[in-house]
Amino acid sequence: MAKVTITLPQLSDYCEAKVETLVKEASIQLRNKLIEYSPTGEVNGGTFKSNWQPPIYRDKGLTGSIVNITQNYGEAITFGENMPPSWGGKFRSRFGLMAGWPEKLAGKDVKDMIPGIWSNILRRG
Repeated sequence: MAKVTITLPQLSDYCEAKVETLVKEASIQLRNKLIEYSPTGEVNGGTFKSNWQPPIYRDKGLTGSIVNITQNYGEAITFGENMPPSWGGKFRSRFGLMAGWPEKLAGKDVKDMIPGIWSNILRRG
């Protein structure tokens, strides 16, 4: 582990910088997992998969958001919201995914990675 010497007044900034780094690295991992789990349709050949945008940071870098800019069916194929009438009110996935898969699969994977990411950040100093 790297040794870092800071004074007490520097503690807040130091910790905030480390958490900001954690948010950035975890957000990148989350985007990678969203792409990995995203279905690739037969008709459009991966438009949904390729439309995950890079993370957007707010709250001084302490919050990261990742969006998919697919216009048609984006909410339906991820969270089961705003489904087309042809789905009859039931979530459908030809890919074996469940409604809410971004949180249930990709989010869980990244949550499990956070202790390792944090250790790497502290090791770098």
